[in-house]
Amino acid sequence: MYKIDELSTLMKYAADGNMPPVGDVSQSDEVLGFAYGLYFDEQGQLASPGPVNEAIADLVVGDEVLRSKNMTLQEELAVAIKKKEPKLADQIDTLRTIKKPGVAFNTHELLTTAKPGLVVGLAHLLL
Repeated sequence: MYKIDELSTLMKYAADGNMPPVGDVSQSDEVLGFAYGLYFDEQGQLASPGPVNEAIADLVVGDEVLRSKNMTLQEELAVAIKKKEPKLADQIDTLRTIKKPGVAFNTHELLTTAKPGLVVGLAHLLL
């Protein structure tokens, strides 16, 4: 559990956009990835992953440690990674972004669609 001063520091880092790495990804059981940017088509469905998600996909595909992990990814990021490296498809659980045409899930709603064990693990980590 975090202490108040530790939470304050983490909140400051997050607000400043300067969050330092925490932990060692090679020790993780799974990777959780959120997408950035949302591009709807004329029917209100996902149109494309977008440039930021493409850049994140390049990072994942080029990193042997990340490639070795199972991943739970928001849809835009999952699409970009699978397109760049189809062999990773079996390691990816996709969290659908679109709630209904033209409307996306918010972060909390999105997490509730994740595997129950993953959500419990995240809750424990955040407490």
